[in-house]
Amino acid sequence: MARNNGKPSFFSRYIDAPTPTKKAQKPSSAQRLLDFLQHWDEPVISVRDVYTYGPRPRDRKKAGS
Repeated sequence: MARNNGKPSFFSRYIDAPTPTKKAQKPSSAQRLLDFLQHWDEPVISVRDVYTYGPRPRDRKKAGS
């Protein structure tokens, strides 16, 4: 810690302060669906397949039916 005549200096709180860390963001549902589709091995996929095997949330409205 930086000191000035035995006291902490004005700038020491900025020098010694920990760097704020950013929290990792959750991927959006569209990104999760894209990741799922890129690993789908079949040549065709249906809405039922997305609803059954796809990423959560498995909501029918969000699945496209």
